[in-house]
Amino acid sequence: MPSPGHIQRGETLHGTGGLRVLVGGLVKPRQTLLLSFTVLSGSLMAGAPLSRALLAAAVGAAAIASTTVVNMYLDSDIDRLMSRTRRRPLARA
Repeated sequence: MPSPGHIQRGETLHGTGGLRVLVGGLVKPRQTLLLSFTVLSGSLMAGAPLSRALLAAAVGAAAIASTTVVNMYLDSDIDRLMSRTRRRPLARA
């Protein structure tokens, strides 16, 4: 089963779910969530108040998601050539 962000053969970015597929593939929600949980856990273990730990996790999530998008943009030409990555949204766009 392919991951949620990958576009299947014959599927386009337009139409039902196209934007969800594009954003989900660019942001990598599972990766962002797992890394944000790590930031939250580390902040709480360091003794930060809950409000600051949640703020750190939110800022971390934004940083992680934006870095992932920039990385996909910079690697889109390479992703087209590799069989493992050629179905990523920017490689197919």
